[in-house]
Amino acid sequence: MTYIPLPTDAGGAVRVAESNPPETKYIGPEALTAASQDFEAVWRDLGGEIPTAGCTHLGVWLELHIGTNGMDMRVQVLLKHTIAHANEFPGQIRVLSASDIKVQPGYIECDTDANQNLLLSIPLDGHVPFVQIQVQAGTVGAPACHIVTAVTTKSWAGAGGGF
Repeated sequence: MTYIPLPTDAGGAVRVAESNPPETKYIGPEALTAASQDFEAVWRDLGGEIPTAGCTHLGVWLELHIGTNGMDMRVQVLLKHTIAHANEFPGQIRVLSASDIKVQPGYIECDTDANQNLLLSIPLDGHVPFVQIQVQAGTVGAPACHIVTAVTTKSWAGAGGGF
């Protein structure tokens, strides 16, 4: 951000103009999966890697259907510097909308046997070119618990922006 001095006003105060203000923009919604996805006992990718170059925040909107006897549906975020690369770094998750959520080291967990809608915010600070979302069932039920819809939104925000 560059400030350009302008001539003083009649009262002698110095005025400045911002020549390149921080850009704020938003993209969304984009489907993360084309069909519903069942939870399994091991971590599974939810959709493909999400391109997030320069993005300051990623919103993840999940509609969960919890099957009979299924419990402890888990979501984790992995940050990646290169697409399709094996190195994955644990990301931070903020829960903006949900009920009965436990925050565990490295993931969040829905610890009730009830359908839920989740809105997650993942701070990226403009440094993360790719994100991978993964899901797991702590207890696999029958019928299986599954994600009905998964949608992402992205924002690029100037100082203090984002969601």
